[in-house]
Amino acid sequence: MPKLIITGKSGDIQLVAWKTKDVERGDPKALETIKEAERIVEEARQNRVPVFAGYSRTKIEMLRGNKIDPRADVLILRPLGGG
Repeated sequence: MPKLIITGKSGDIQLVAWKTKDVERGDPKALETIKEAERIVEEARQNRVPVFAGYSRTKIEMLRGNKIDPRADVLILRPLGGG
């Protein structure tokens, strides 16, 4: 199940997850979840927050642009700064 993990500066974590099969079937709830995840990624990118995509636990790369890569198993959004 692909997911977007947002880690906060204070250590809090937010999770947005969806089932690939539901997205492929056009399930309205799954498509809405993808739209919300893309909105979060777009907002983060506008604020220069790096977003990383992980693939099958073997490769992690920085996401370019605001669209979610459907091949990614996990997207990690980590705000800059400590805390």
